[in-house]
Formats: sequence, structure tokens, C-alpha cells
Amino acid sequence: VSALRLKRLVGHLYKSQSQGEHDGLLFLLDESELLAWMSEEPDCLPKFVSEIVPLLLNKKEGRTWHPLVLQIIDKFGRDEEVLKGISSNIHTFVWTGSTVSYYKQYLKPLEELRNHPLKQVRDWSIKELKFLEKNIRREKQRFEEREIGVFE
Repeated sequence: VSALRLKRLVGHLYKSQSQGEHDGLLFLLDESELLAWMSEEPDCLPKFVSEIVPLLLNKKEGRTWHPLVLQIIDKFGRDEEVLKGISSNIHTFVWTGSTVSYYKQYLKPLEELRNHPLKQVRDWSIKELKFLEKNIRREKQRFEEREIGVFE
């Protein structure tokens, strides 16, 4: 089984507007058991799980990090590959129309990580925020250009 196929089978992969929220099979496990299992295989499992973990939850106050993501960041945030996995997870989605609202939902959660105890996490969140803000500006510009009849 290829890694991508395995991710599709067990993970929260290829989020889209129409799919709604659902977690993959892997996340039916108790979170403490999953974290312990990840600790047993630190060279591969934290990165793998970070790429497929459900990232955000809907709350009254807006979108917020899934508690498991925060636990992964706290426990494995020194590992650059785990942070890259979360970035990959953020940027793996299916969308139609403007992606501005998709990217904006991550701004507040990432902003909250700017004060994380781990320097690696703080640096990663700042870098990711800049990247998302750049994508938002680019997408808004594209929308404005389409409105006046300029197409790529």
C-alpha cells in the first residue's frame, strides 16, 4: 500500500468545502494511546500523523486547533519534519472559487502559536502566517483582476 493511499484510508485528507468535518480511522484511537504509539516510533510516526490529523475545530469563537494537533506540537514541535507535515496538511485541500476564506481560518490559530514555548514552533508559525497572508493577497488580486476581465 502506498503512503498516499494509506493516508487516504486512515487520515483526514483532502478536505473540501462539501465534505464537512470527519476524522480518519486512525483518530478513532484514544489520543493518549496514539501519542504513546507515536513516541515509540519517533522517526516516522509523528510526521506521518501530522500530515493527516484533523487540524481545526469549529467553536463559538471561531476555528481553533484540534486538541490533538496542540498535543503533537507540544510533544514533537522540535522536529522540523512534524511542523512541515502540519504545513503540508494545511495546504492539502480541494476548493472551488476563492481560497481566501480557507486560508483565513488558519490565521488566528497560527497567531496563537507565536507565543509557544518552543522556538521552533514560534518560528514555524510566523513563517506559515507570512505564507498564508501572501496567498490571501495573491488570491484577492486574482479575484479583482477577474472582476475586470483579466484572466491568466
